[in-house]
Amino acid sequence: MATFWKRVLMRFLFIGLCLSSVNGFAQDLDSLENVLNDKNISSKEYLAACDDLSWNYLNDDFVKSKKYAVLGIERAKSENNLLMEARLYRNLGVAYYMNSRMDTAQLYLNTSLEKALLLKDEKLEAGIYGAIGNVHNVSGNYQEALTYYLKALSMFEEQGNKERIRSLLGNIAALYSSLVNLSQAEKYYSKLEKESLEANDMYNMGRAYEGFSRIALKRKDFKASLEYSKKAADIFHKGNYKASEAIALQGIAMVYYLDYKDYPKAKEYALKALELTKETDYKANIAGSLNILSNIYFNEKDYANCLKSAREAIEVDTTDANVTSNLYANMVRAGIFLNHQ
Repeated sequence: MATFWKRVLMRFLFIGLCLSSVNGFAQDLDSLENVLNDKNISSKEYLAACDDLSWNYLNDDFVKSKKYAVLGIERAKSENNLLMEARLYRNLGVAYYMNSRMDTAQLYLNTSLEKALLLKDEKLEAGIYGAIGNVHNVSGNYQEALTYYLKALSMFEEQGNKERIRSLLGNIAALYSSLVNLSQAEKYYSKLEKESLEANDMYNMGRAYEGFSRIALKRKDFKASLEYSKKAADIFHKGNYKASEAIALQGIAMVYYLDYKDYPKAKEYALKALELTKETDYKANIAGSLNILSNIYFNEKDYANCLKSAREAIEVDTTDANVTSNLYANMVRAGIFLNHQ
């Protein structure tokens, strides 16, 4: 149970502390790529385009995100532009985080932090603290994560940055949930709910509901868990937050699987989650959906599909050792039953 939530939180943590790009406006990514081919482009415009491209490709294309971050870093170094170098190292670190390569992510984020401290850029510094906190959180280093989150929260509160405060409230609540400190988790999710209501921030409202669902599930209040997950899924669906909707659907599948033992219903939601995770191409969540499906198939005595789902999950992502262990166990168990049929 804890492993499932630890893994799916990774996506929430990134989205929750998403930092704005240099330009502060959205452009068509293809147009931005064409901008870089213009020989008359200024260094300022070139670096701004690299920043936007590397950041906006984080969700969908690791290779492109990395490419534009590296191009920007090279230009920033040649221009002695320490600020853009710091921002682009941050982007590169988050790209590796999204690609489940935590050691490399930590390396680049630390490099970014060193430069932000030299610049005394507290806005950038606070954002990097939050990003490093995310790396520690999904790596299971919860006390380190809490330290970085609280640093970031304090700085954003001083800056009056309500959007970032809401994001961090959700991240801190999720951390306490991972630590099974449910009273503290509930406290921070309640703060997030209040702040989100005041700001009409539906995404973070969905995060609060998803958090309440996790708490209810750990307290074995399955009815409440199901209700909160459905509320969260509805919000994320309406907002077209596909990755987050997939997480909520996984939560619904878990309740039907664990409590109601309604395997067809659990499978229905797990398959929906898998479809969405494949659309977003986020490997940890794809493996998560397949892991749930593998468990469901085993309980349905559908050993062939149990084995197939487990194998596919392992091919996609092996970041979480506990999930990977469960998948290998399913492969062994399913293989034994298939050999005796």
